[in-house]
Amino acid sequence: MSVKGVDLSRWQSELKISTVKASGFKFAILRGGYTGWGDRSLNKDQKFEDFYQQAKALKFPVGCYWYSCADSKDFGLKEAKYLYKQCLKGKTFEYPIYIDVEEAKWQENKRKGVTDAIIAFCEYLEGKGYYVGVYASLDWFNHEIDTARLDAYSKWVACWTKKKPDFKYKDFDMWQNSDRGRAGATTVDTDIAYVDFPAIMKKHGLNGYTKLKDIDTVAREVIEGKWGNGEERKNKLLKAGYDYATVQKKVNAIIK
Repeated sequence: MSVKGVDLSRWQSELKISTVKASGFKFAILRGGYTGWGDRSLNKDQKFEDFYQQAKALKFPVGCYWYSCADSKDFGLKEAKYLYKQCLKGKTFEYPIYIDVEEAKWQENKRKGVTDAIIAFCEYLEGKGYYVGVYASLDWFNHEIDTARLDAYSKWVACWTKKKPDFKYKDFDMWQNSDRGRAGATTVDTDIAYVDFPAIMKKHGLNGYTKLKDIDTVAREVIEGKWGNGEERKNKLLKAGYDYATVQKKVNAIIK
């Protein structure tokens, strides 16, 4: 599968999520914040809350990323804690939370420290129930990060080419393929997701979703009357994230 999306920050402040949606994109990865290049201060992106609220009003799927300058375990953890407290807590995301690693001043030629920072960032937010990952250019994945240590996390690869790039570390989940996309009149970075993140998150109870029960269990609950009847049952099942037809098929098989 492949799903087209964009990533957004205050640099696209004039853009509306309704325009992104009307332009055919199916998700957006929003910048939650960034570590300042000069003094490494932690900052919330000025458009994050606005973009998030617009997306939720339109039921438009979103993820989040943090622009990092971390070069150690402690600093990666510091960034993660700030992002959680200032941006993520109490919110639901349909796409992962990524640490964006690409800052030459603080991170270049610090392979171990940067990798330690990524792991600390991801472990902390994973512990809070978020689906997590790392964003970097193909060159950084190959040379500036010990990517072999990051098997547990989603990879978002930046490579602005027409052909999907080769990746020597198994595979990646998302590809930032251009910085010249258009959403209405606004230039945007474009992305392609290769996995069904919302479905995975619902199944495993990540990012604010309730973990789904197996279909056999739900079907037996339906038979016992725990989900109501008729349209009430259907609406409850759909709202909880279950495929109604699949559940009903299992119900019919059990009561035969």
